[in-house]
Amino acid sequence: MSRKTRERRPGPARPPRTQGKSLLLPMAQSLAMQVSIDNHLTLEVLRRGAAESFHLASLRQATYFAMLLNAAGYGDARPGLFRETDDAITRCHASSEQTGIWRIDDDAFDLLCEVLTLHDRQLATVPMYGLMDATRKLQKAAQK
Repeated sequence: MSRKTRERRPGPARPPRTQGKSLLLPMAQSLAMQVSIDNHLTLEVLRRGAAESFHLASLRQATYFAMLLNAAGYGDARPGLFRETDDAITRCHASSEQTGIWRIDDDAFDLLCEVLTLHDRQLATVPMYGLMDATRKLQKAAQK
């Protein structure tokens, strides 16, 4: 007799049973707001051309973090958003290295606004265990 297996639908990761209830809740609203403000101020500094290379790197990291959360089922990003955003950041990075002025173009600004809006929603709703899992994946990728 063959056993039927159910197809597994992609969705948010489930916490291990041993984790405390606090990991089932989103991060504190005040902390989520601080992360959001930092990201949006960094975006504005880059838009004005008053930034340094680490500002662009910071938004690339936020983009990857949002992408990992979206892939884990936390978000509804349109297809291609993260690839387009990464390409725009790479283009702006190359241009900034040539000119010495760290800024983003209008296309990159619009894409990063879209990513940061998604990321703001993620930070307000994703349980802590989801954020911790995405952080581990991001750190692991950075070590490669």
